[in-house]
Amino acid sequence: MKRRIAIGLAAATALLAAACDSSGEAAVSGSVPTRASGNVRTVLPTWIGGLRVVRSSGGKACRWTTSYPSIPVAKALTEAVRHDVEARRRSFDADCGSGGAGDSGLNVSFDFLVAAGEVIGVQTTALDETAATDGMTLATFWYDGRTGRVVPALGMIAEGSADRFAEMVETALMHRKGADPNAAHAALDDPAARVHTLNNLAFAENGSLVATFDQGTVALASAGRQEVVLSRVKVTPLLSGFGRRVQRQALHPGHHLTLRSQR
Repeated sequence: MKRRIAIGLAAATALLAAACDSSGEAAVSGSVPTRASGNVRTVLPTWIGGLRVVRSSGGKACRWTTSYPSIPVAKALTEAVRHDVEARRRSFDADCGSGGAGDSGLNVSFDFLVAAGEVIGVQTTALDETAATDGMTLATFWYDGRTGRVVPALGMIAEGSADRFAEMVETALMHRKGADPNAAHAALDDPAARVHTLNNLAFAENGSLVATFDQGTVALASAGRQEVVLSRVKVTPLLSGFGRRVQRQALHPGHHLTLRSQR
């Protein structure tokens, strides 16, 4: 059986309120820890008023456990993450039930990447034990407080720089053991395909941009998960206005939200 992934915000479980109401929501309280997750730092934004964790579990042979944040000041983001989590659960139920996988499970968790200024970033981690690969799928969701809208990860790159950005990522992948040039090119060259492929982007504390790819997406499955780090110097000229605001929060993280539009 594949290694299980701990529920999101595992480093801060002691900070979650012990009591849950009938809806399966738990309030977030306590101090503000940070921890390293690869090259990207995560935070527990206890300064968000009314922030809650929505948990759910079920199933027998095909058991599942999910959690996602309920963010009152960013309802559009809450809905986007909820929709993704529930879609993963439905897909798991269908695949596990039809395949007779037996003692298998799905665990969907989350972390906050940024929650300050006018931006919020959430990363979800799904571990599906019925998958042929390592079963782990990561995705990031970004919220722009100036517009009250959810922005795709690739929205951090200026529209006119998307081709150049994809080329830089593809070049970085070509020189690795287990490289699959055809898969990488197909996933990154077509604008429609790259929106789905480049769906896990986040900034490191030094301002570099980290692109993470699930196993078998842009390289041979045997090569495992792939991560490309583009330095601050290289990536900054390619950023959109929103991307620059997210990068500033990575370089100088704050503990207060200043959202102009809260929907």
